[in-house]
Amino acid sequence: MADMTALIPLDLARRPKQLFQRVNKLVSTLTNAGIRVVVSHNDRCTRWDEKLKSAAKLLWGTNAILASGHLYDGLSNNAILRNHGFGEIKTNFLLLLDADIFPDTNLFFELFNSVHELKEPFAMAPCLYLTNNGSNKIQRENRPKELIEAYLNFQKQLTQHLASPSSVMVLWSTDFADIGGFNEAYSGHSYEDFDFMIRLALKKNVISFSQEMLVDKPYRAPLLAEGFRAMLSPLCFNWILKKKFALHLHHAKNRDEKYYSKRSDNSYLFNKKMRAMLDGNQENLSHKSPLWLANMFFETCYLYETDSSEFFALLDARPDFLDRGGRIWRSTRRSLRIIRNFFS
Repeated sequence: MADMTALIPLDLARRPKQLFQRVNKLVSTLTNAGIRVVVSHNDRCTRWDEKLKSAAKLLWGTNAILASGHLYDGLSNNAILRNHGFGEIKTNFLLLLDADIFPDTNLFFELFNSVHELKEPFAMAPCLYLTNNGSNKIQRENRPKELIEAYLNFQKQLTQHLASPSSVMVLWSTDFADIGGFNEAYSGHSYEDFDFMIRLALKKNVISFSQEMLVDKPYRAPLLAEGFRAMLSPLCFNWILKKKFALHLHHAKNRDEKYYSKRSDNSYLFNKKMRAMLDGNQENLSHKSPLWLANMFFETCYLYETDSSEFFALLDARPDFLDRGGRIWRSTRRSLRIIRNFFS
């Protein structure tokens, strides 16, 4: 077995059947490849929670642990789950995954080897989010390279967007402990991973304190990112140049669901935390000019003698529905959403 454990948070309050199926597939694939697994589970005592505990006993084997307990009520809290599961980690290296990540074990071992061989202090894979068709294709054919090449060639029917940075990471277990793990004040969707990544990157001296930490702007094109997302994105450059991306399987989203609406509260908390960090580090604070990230990427391509034209898709900021053919039903759905929001 590799000196690495995958830590997977799991709360079956939402999408229980899909997550149950995906986590079982993920555990099976990882353990068969020689990667230990800890699934940190919030037990709400539902039928699906009981099925999960039974599956863990009957199917998972000795190299997978279900760290199950009633940890909280209310919205899912990945920070609590990851911190709880970390108590079961016995290996020197930690692989952070979610249940929706496609089990590309070749990629995971490459990330592990890079950190184990001290080529980088931690490894962060850019993560390509798939459409439903893309998810079906990768699960049926298991050819990640084909989907990645299609994305880089502006063929977006199988993909949604590229997350760079992403929380698909391999790091030293001691570093997780040293920075205090994840901040459990975040609940619902997002920002606990950004908080963790920034603290880890600062500890390992791969980023420096900057006013960009206060700029929270989502992006359409990865190389046009600004703010803290742009600060972290160069940590993925080496994997982008190798065309090594993690793949995130599709799942339905209801933006009005409280899990997603909590994102604005998390954004406010994140900004508050970043301001507190900057208050004690006011010396030599930098502020980046627009397009610095794209310029840095092209300079990196030049340094490694890589043809930058292979990555022009990372500058493509067109809306997704245009990339996928502008289907009438997509346009209609967006129009109805705009009208609903106007009168709400």
